[in-house]
Amino acid sequence: MRGAEPPAPSAAPDAPGAETAPRPPGDAAAPAAPAADPAPDAPEAPADGGTRQADVPGRGAGDLAQLAPEIPTDRLPRVGTEAAQPGPDAAVPGAPPPPIRRYAAEADLPAGAPRLAIVLVDDGTLAFGAEAVASLPVPVSVAIDPAREGAAAAMAAYRARGIEVLAAPDLPDGAGPRDAEIAAGAWFATLPEAVAVIEGRAGALQQDRALAEQIAGILADEGRGLVLHRQGLDTGLALAARAGVPAAPLFRRFGEAGETAAIRRQLERAALRARSEGAAIVAGPLRADVLPVLVSWGLATRDAGIALAPASAVLLGEE
Repeated sequence: MRGAEPPAPSAAPDAPGAETAPRPPGDAAAPAAPAADPAPDAPEAPADGGTRQADVPGRGAGDLAQLAPEIPTDRLPRVGTEAAQPGPDAAVPGAPPPPIRRYAAEADLPAGAPRLAIVLVDDGTLAFGAEAVASLPVPVSVAIDPAREGAAAAMAAYRARGIEVLAAPDLPDGAGPRDAEIAAGAWFATLPEAVAVIEGRAGALQQDRALAEQIAGILADEGRGLVLHRQGLDTGLALAARAGVPAAPLFRRFGEAGETAAIRRQLERAALRARSEGAAIVAGPLRADVLPVLVSWGLATRDAGIALAPASAVLLGEE
């Protein structure tokens, strides 16, 4: 019978970072190496497996994402991209056409004729706006602010009558690329059949180069066009063209004063611009006093060598 084995000597574990008594002089044992500091914890990855977005100056981390967590913001790195992006003609085989083609109003335009697009801004004050616009003898496009009450229903009413719709959004002063990315998701969630974006307040979408470049990148990804107010060297339009976005300047707004003679003069100037440059886009309010002027002026212009066209036809510039 084997005797009980003596218990193995146990070494007292050194607690990390604990102090040890100094060895007496002459001890042959080498001094213990200092304990290594534990490695810092790796930053926790986002729960959805994505990458972290940089915080926006002046806002707390994640504030913008919390405002609209359902809106993707993976296009933000587009700011600063120098390569030109594919335009609306670069369709993926088997994919549906981009919105600027899919939701464009039908138009039979004479080849080579100067094109003038009239965009009416529907702010919701005119009852039965879709019915009124559908009764016009001239083609027009309609712009809707996606933030206004009833915007989605208004878009549906126009689209049911074959009238194309543009989104007319605004961005607050000081808006940056991340703000545009989040806002654009809301614009097109409300107005999914918008063929293009038309700048509502002058300069709102081109406050600086970074913002204008982000807007261009978003619209290139979306397959929609862009109409901007002229500003300085028209950097916003140049960035849009480089990104492959069908873009054009807004020549002028008409009908602000509400005088019939003034509206006719403004439309005549727009027609002259279309003749000199080949195309032009104007915008005016959808009001009861504006519609009769459009009817009379449009009928008188039929034999004047100007092709009144939807905004998408001017943006795409197709024969």
